[in-house]
Amino acid sequence: KFLTSGEASVMGRTMELEGLRADGTEFPAELSLATWRTDEGVFFSGIIRDVTARRQASNDLRQQLSRIHLLNQITYAIADRQDLKSIVSIVLQQLEERLPSDYASAYFINEQKQQFITMLRGPASQPIAERLGIPDAIAVSETPFGPCFGGEMVYAPDTSQLKAPMARRVAAAGFLSAIGVPLIVEQKPFGLLVLMRHERDAFSQGERDFIRGLSAHVALAIHQARLYQDLQMAYNELRESQQAIMQQERLKALGQMASGVAHDINNALSPIVGFSDLIARTEENLSPLARKHLNYIKTAGEDVAHIVERLREFYRPRGSRETLAMLNLNKLVEQAVDMTRPRWRDMPQSRGVMVHLAMDLDARIPDFAGIEAEIREALTNLILNAVDAMPSGGGITVRTRAGEDLAGGGVEAQKQVIVEVADTGIGMDERTRRRCLEPFFSTKGRRGTGLGLPMVYGVMERHEGRIEIESEPGKGTTIRLSFPIRALEGQVGSGAEDEASPGPFRLLCVDDEPAVRELIKEMLERDGHSIVAADGGEAGIAAFRAARKDHHPFDAVITDLGMPYVDGREVAATVKRESSATPVIMLTGWGVFMKNDNATPV
Repeated sequence: KFLTSGEASVMGRTMELEGLRADGTEFPAELSLATWRTDEGVFFSGIIRDVTARRQASNDLRQQLSRIHLLNQITYAIADRQDLKSIVSIVLQQLEERLPSDYASAYFINEQKQQFITMLRGPASQPIAERLGIPDAIAVSETPFGPCFGGEMVYAPDTSQLKAPMARRVAAAGFLSAIGVPLIVEQKPFGLLVLMRHERDAFSQGERDFIRGLSAHVALAIHQARLYQDLQMAYNELRESQQAIMQQERLKALGQMASGVAHDINNALSPIVGFSDLIARTEENLSPLARKHLNYIKTAGEDVAHIVERLREFYRPRGSRETLAMLNLNKLVEQAVDMTRPRWRDMPQSRGVMVHLAMDLDARIPDFAGIEAEIREALTNLILNAVDAMPSGGGITVRTRAGEDLAGGGVEAQKQVIVEVADTGIGMDERTRRRCLEPFFSTKGRRGTGLGLPMVYGVMERHEGRIEIESEPGKGTTIRLSFPIRALEGQVGSGAEDEASPGPFRLLCVDDEPAVRELIKEMLERDGHSIVAADGGEAGIAAFRAARKDHHPFDAVITDLGMPYVDGREVAATVKRESSATPVIMLTGWGVFMKNDNATPV
């Protein structure tokens, strides 16, 4: 057309065509056509160039730009994430879809066990791993990625040629090329990124370089996520420790308050119970109705005294005369379960309610030193609480095991025996959980005294153990008791009781409460003793000195502790200073604290 008309759309243009070599292979070619005129006519010429190298460079550049774009997308996506799982999940999903790869997974390196531990697999890779039976923990010797421990990247262009068992397994499944890139932070490998494709030698040099570069970003993001998780965990532990300390201080203050309440109640109860008992034994002419009413008064007073005694268990430290014994926790659990069987089986069944109790007892746990009756009562209380928390039935699991207390902060972890009582009941919200150890706090209404769990707390304090409570509304409650494992040390035995010395005695009774003072005086006088009663500490010291001056001293002094102006400590100190051989008997509800704080007056 050009030769005949002089017109042609291809003239003066450069085109890319597919050329054919002499050997029959195709190649990309560039064709340039040009024209010129002479006297002899119009001519055109064409130049053909082989542009294979240029096209390859263009393709490489385009792929490189695509990989840079992918890298930017991945780094941007993981930049604002702090949890490890979401970071790794995004990376693997992008590599599966955009690189692409037929299999992608990430592993932690366990250098001690020489294992790769699965961190996460890509969404398309997880079913492949399950189908091939790839375990979550893989021995390094079963893979070709051993050099990754030293920070080297491993590329296997043909997995079928490798001897490693895992390489042969994936090759048989059609994954013929694989690459493993270590995840390194501060020059130390901590993880591994593994990608596979079906074709042999399917990862180009550019892709391998890209994966290596990506691994540095991923390693840093994972490292930061782990640091954040460690920091969050440390913060939570610190917060829990602070809350535990605050709870301890709160319970200690409540215990001291309870001690004061118990002291005042006992002071008020002593005359009621004492005089009613004294009247019942001495007054023979009481009418049957009066004696009946007197018994009611005494019984009511003793009931209140029993409640006060239970309250006392909340704050009472272990007495020196309480003997420890080597105990088997499993045996105590079995006894508590048998003792409570009517409450968790028979009584619910009579109402058509089923409560299932299961025991999971570790026969290997060692014995430990403790007070048998107290621990059995604590376990009984926990089982009964679990039953009360399941009015419509459910399950209770009592579990024992050995463990270590890592929260004590010592160089060596304290070995422990642990018992857990877990129920599937109504559970507690956080506010209730935090308050359930406080005396008189109860969610049972009129059915509860609020002294059960405080008693358990007191038992654990006396055994230097820990009580932990986990609960969630609608999901039940787990209460864990941890007892330190200790051998029996030398104990101070109670010894034989001293034989009663012949009486009667001349005694000085010092108390600022008239009713208590009169009760002690009358009861001791009935036993034949001679009693001088003094109203308060100042009067008591004066009476003691007067008796010594008259050469008619007292055989012993009985004094209250808490009195105005001159208290029992000063009375005792004065007596011992002026007559060291005179016994002093301190009548007080504060004695447990005085012994615990080494605050005895003399």
